[in-house]
This record gives sequence, structure tokens and C-alpha cells, in this order.
Amino acid sequence: MRNKVLMNKNEKRRRIEEAALRLFAKEDFNRISIDQIVQDAHVAKGTFYLYFHDKVQLINHLIVKKSSSIIDEALMKAKEEQIDDKIEELIFLVDYVIEFFKANPSSIKMIQKNLSWSVIGGKLGDDEYQKHFEKLPAVFPTDRGTL
Repeated sequence: MRNKVLMNKNEKRRRIEEAALRLFAKEDFNRISIDQIVQDAHVAKGTFYLYFHDKVQLINHLIVKKSSSIIDEALMKAKEEQIDDKIEELIFLVDYVIEFFKANPSSIKMIQKNLSWSVIGGKLGDDEYQKHFEKLPAVFPTDRGTL
């Protein structure tokens, strides 16, 4: 029973995220209302607030989630290619991201139109967002002497 409830909650959150992605890709962030998102997701408005405080938190979540997904894919591909050199791995990562956005222009359009400086600023310190960036130190060494 508990597992079914959890699956239902995950499904509702997924529907909210997918509806928001569709709407934000078509229209400017400020022109989309929470009412439109929940209507497109077929969930109650209160359900939206169980998962997100507001649209800003939702769009920031979506941008971080999509960005980290792209980086995860690139890192897996680099591992498959057995790239051991950190500089070569970084070049591969950048090339992969560029090629991804060339093949998926709607993704970069959504990110470019809606990127909030709060993601780059204080929000990245939040546990929810921090987990997405734990893999990056392996690609971007902090010791400048290692490059």
C-alpha cells in the first residue's frame, strides 16, 4: 500500500515537471501560471504546492535536473570511451554538451529563457541541488597544478 502511494506521488510530480517543461518551452516563464501547469498536468493546485513553493523553484529544479542529466550522460560516454586524461575528459564533456544542444534546441531554449541567477547563487547550496553537482569535481579539479 505504501509503495503504491509513493508511486502515485512520484507520478504526480513527474506530470507537473513534464507539463511545466512543455509550457515553458512554448511560452515565456512570466506568462505561464501555476493554474496552467496544474491543468496541463491534471493535478490539483494543492498538489503543486506539495512539491514546489512556486514557479521559480520549479523552473530552477527543472534546469538543474536537465543540466545534470546531460552532464551525467556525457560522463558515462567519456567512461565508455575510456578517457583517463582530465583535460581530454573536459573537452569531451564540452563537445558532448554542444552536440546535445545542437540536436535538442528546445532544451537550450528553455534553459536560456528561464535560467535564474538564484540557481547559480544560493540555491546550489541546497541539498536538493547539491547532489546533482557532486560528480563535477572529478572533471574540474580544484588544484590548478593538476592541469
